[in-house]
Amino acid sequence: MAYVKNPERQVNKGVDSGYAGLDSSGNVPTYQLGNLGGVAGPTTFLRGDQQWATPTASTVVPVKFVNDGNTPYTVLTSDCVLLGECGDLVIEADLPDASSNAGKIYICKKIDANTANQFAIVAAGSDLIDGDASYNMTKQYDSITVIADASGNWNIV
Repeated sequence: MAYVKNPERQVNKGVDSGYAGLDSSGNVPTYQLGNLGGVAGPTTFLRGDQQWATPTASTVVPVKFVNDGNTPYTVLTSDCVLLGECGDLVIEADLPDASSNAGKIYICKKIDANTANQFAIVAAGSDLIDGDASYNMTKQYDSITVIADASGNWNIV
């Protein structure tokens, strides 16, 4: 008897069983995917509404590198991920007004190993980040995720 790595692949092959079978390359043949909208391909993904779609700029998370060449950096509402690389300086990212950006989320991370310098996330005006005017990251891979509320606060989540 031959060893079968995944017997379920052999037993439940085919759409009638509720499972998609795999071809000899280990891929699901597109004819088994049913009558879905759009075209399946190597550059598409299947959305939750069972439509094939091509990623667009709105599906890609914008990443901004903050470093000694652009500090202090004024964070844009179109930004999402902020990666701080201190080099020889303390660097700063200035968040926008929280109350006018309620629900906005930023992920911030210090990526360099220089513990002598910090990556400072600074709230705008009288806004606060969990009760403080700023949040400082000193160790490599320190990170925070903040979300704005309508009361002028950035909450670390």
